[in-house]
Amino acid sequence: MTEVTGVQPVLQGNTGMVETLKKMREDAYGVCAQCVGRPVQVETIHGETIQGTVANVDDHHLYLEVAQVDARGYYYNNVILPLVLYELLVISLLA
Repeated sequence: MTEVTGVQPVLQGNTGMVETLKKMREDAYGVCAQCVGRPVQVETIHGETIQGTVANVDDHHLYLEVAQVDARGYYYNNVILPLVLYELLVISLLA
């Protein structure tokens, strides 16, 4: 195996940005942990809006159970969508 010398970063976040992202992730984790088992609507930084039930949350991801429709028009709820915590903008509880 070839040893790499003189590694040169091409992208490195500044300290303030890294700390802000960590804080956002911690805040999102705290909120999501309280929403396990509850129906929510999530908006991401990419402009996506997704509705589902919070199945689980860990230090980095929200696991959202989303309803799917098969070709015959039947709904089933066994699809789990992992979402990165620091990409979440809004989490709204649904009635």
